[in-house]
Amino acid sequence: MIQGQEIWVSVPGLEGAYEVSSHGRVRSLDRTITEVSGKSRRHAGRILKATPGASMGYLMVQLGRGQMHYVHSLVLLAFVGSRPQGMECAHIDGCATNNNIANLTYKTHAENERDKSGHGTRSVGERVVGSKLTEESVRAIRSMRGSKTLLDLSIEFGVSQ
Repeated sequence: MIQGQEIWVSVPGLEGAYEVSSHGRVRSLDRTITEVSGKSRRHAGRILKATPGASMGYLMVQLGRGQMHYVHSLVLLAFVGSRPQGMECAHIDGCATNNNIANLTYKTHAENERDKSGHGTRSVGERVVGSKLTEESVRAIRSMRGSKTLLDLSIEFGVSQ
């Protein structure tokens, strides 16, 4: 693959309908849809808009009617092949929106978590979805632990004991 050149390949299982590029873009292809009435409608292909999903900002696209897919998974599937048993998709640079094939690989969960720690993208502390305390609050609670009861601290910080 020539560095910088964008290469398009079919999304496995959706050949003739969608393609994914080496730069991490997804497009629909020109197609004609025949309705039940026998009437045909022509749809022009287009680059699909990728939107951040609910999980850590990984980009997703809708293929078909309501079928959401992670862009990084589509890129790896199309350019590398099916995800091996026990492996997961990994962004080499830790950037969830960089879906260039040169930045994606399959790794074990342990390898991926080690990489996340290395680039500071691991969900810990206040980065955990739904966390109720900031790091500053935790330090304050720990400093007051001997002078106040757990009940008083839980009321003051709005959490359970």
